[in-house]
Amino acid sequence: RDFERGLDDVRREEAGPFSLSIGAGDSVIRWLLVPVARALTGVRLEASARSTDEIVEELRAGTLDVGIVRMADALPDELRTARIGTIEYALFAPRGERKPPLAVATGEPALTALLESEGPAVLYVETFPQVASAVRSGFSGVLPTIARAELEGVTRGPVLTASALALASRARLDDV
Repeated sequence: RDFERGLDDVRREEAGPFSLSIGAGDSVIRWLLVPVARALTGVRLEASARSTDEIVEELRAGTLDVGIVRMADALPDELRTARIGTIEYALFAPRGERKPPLAVATGEPALTALLESEGPAVLYVETFPQVASAVRSGFSGVLPTIARAELEGVTRGPVLTASALALASRARLDDV
């Protein structure tokens, strides 16, 4: 099946641009992938916002070509990974506000724990882009530092933590 899919890919490449399906978190797509996508000439990129578990399942099923995941996440041995960089996280807050209410991404409990000294969160949202919207609306929140370009009138605190990112793919499919 993998070999037949590989042949189909070759046929498609002869007919038009190379197609690559990639799964990543919404923030990685928004702040990391989209800004560089224009430079990828000859590639038709299909980016899908997915959790790590979804990326793993779709890589196994062959419905994704590659995924961008945190290296700290447990991944099955059948996946091949290559470190591609690091994402740093910091507290962002509206400039001039002494202690704005806190917004947190529910899928990031480790980051939420780092904010205990800031007081309890009052807004819980699902993704970092939603936290960025909350920060623009007057909340404070932890975001990847790469979100800074979108946040005018906002101050950034020191880096709280960092995560290594990896490109994940199915080793058997890579071999084909």
